[in-house]
Amino acid sequence: MKLVFDKILSYDVHDEYSARLPEPYIWQLEKGKQKLVYFGANHSHDPENHQYDVLRGTWAAFVRSTEKSARVALEEGSLSPVFDTDIEAIERAAEGGLLQRLSAREQVKILCPEPSPQEEYAAVSAQFGSEMYFFYWGCMYAAQRYRLPENPDPEIYIKHALKSDVLKILGKNSAEFTWERFIELCKTYETAGFGSENEEWWESAVNPVKTGYILNTVSRFVSRFRDEYVVQEIEKLWKEGNSIFVVYGRSHAFMQEPYLRSVLR
Repeated sequence: MKLVFDKILSYDVHDEYSARLPEPYIWQLEKGKQKLVYFGANHSHDPENHQYDVLRGTWAAFVRSTEKSARVALEEGSLSPVFDTDIEAIERAAEGGLLQRLSAREQVKILCPEPSPQEEYAAVSAQFGSEMYFFYWGCMYAAQRYRLPENPDPEIYIKHALKSDVLKILGKNSAEFTWERFIELCKTYETAGFGSENEEWWESAVNPVKTGYILNTVSRFVSRFRDEYVVQEIEKLWKEGNSIFVVYGRSHAFMQEPYLRSVLR
């Protein structure tokens, strides 16, 4: 790991403090007319979750205290569409969906400061191989479907997501990565079934905060790779004179904080 990123906290440090972190985890800093607000969210798809009133209030304070011409919002993962209502936005895209609506109302530019899928694939496959990249994302989609209000059929949802997002990245190697191969890998690594009773298992298996399963290791690697990329993008935007409102997961907010405070102040 590059020395410059040593101030991004490790998961060992995160694990030591995670139980004491508030939810949502929010921190901010100011320099002259610039402000960075980092909102560490819980990824809930429940419009009644308490974090959403907090997010609305935190956003309103950011807008009141920053210059309109130099604001930017950052969304985790990928850019959500602008849904018609807050409820639909949260049910479909959690905090990212609500951030899109808040940004649209104020005409604030919103970006996704993530590495490209090709960059992520190159890093993961170099460390774990192409098959593990395919398996990791299949399991990520298996966990993701439980968060959707309609709880779609696992085969239909996972196959579609893999075809749309992963197989085209694998390119000429994609033919060997079928639904049947995914199920074989599930059996090899003794994953749980897709029934509602196994929701917690899937969430734990792909969670970088958890330990004890092979995908936790892959997920930690991906998370660290993303953290290093994201903080560099935030630093670039800050140097351009922007005030920045970041909405990412709580772990990212906590682990990136020491690095960002050290380079932006």
